[in-house]
Amino acid sequence: MELGTTICTPLNPSCSACPVSDQCSALSMSESHISIFVIDYPVKVIKAKKRHDFSVVSVVKILEEQDISKGSQYNSRFLLVKRPNKGLLVDLWEFPSVLLDGETDRATRRKTIDHFLKSFKLDTEKNCSIVSREDVGECVHVFTHIHLKMYAELLVLHLKGGMKISYENEDKETMTWRWIDSEAFQAWD
Repeated sequence: MELGTTICTPLNPSCSACPVSDQCSALSMSESHISIFVIDYPVKVIKAKKRHDFSVVSVVKILEEQDISKGSQYNSRFLLVKRPNKGLLVDLWEFPSVLLDGETDRATRRKTIDHFLKSFKLDTEKNCSIVSREDVGECVHVFTHIHLKMYAELLVLHLKGGMKISYENEDKETMTWRWIDSEAFQAWD
């Protein structure tokens, strides 16, 4: 039966024609309390307004030079970070990203992600040089309660002295991360 569209309508219910009116809690309460009406039910839940978050995502590609008898060749790897085991997108792998305090300009976003990358000992002033850096776009992901706008960049680095990096931040927190070489990364495609 389509009670909700034919008999038990939100604005004008026909309780006298309803085959389940003797079991209806809303009708029972409206008959025993003068201030309660059948149309007060079901109580509509007010949805919380979606939170607007902003983040910067850096696709970090490391070029590693390999000596080959016929000349130099570059092997490339990508940095992936595992999300925390609580909160949103638990334990998923992602490119390095940082939640921003609000919508910011490109210079602020780059400064923020550069600070995070220093946790991996990737410091453009000390142990690596920027081969190229470009903004690759924006993406909006809408969750049930969060509207997330992500600014993505491609950051290509050349490490001085090879792939000798580790993770360590000021709070001595641990983070799971890994390098994925370009061949393995393309296999996911």
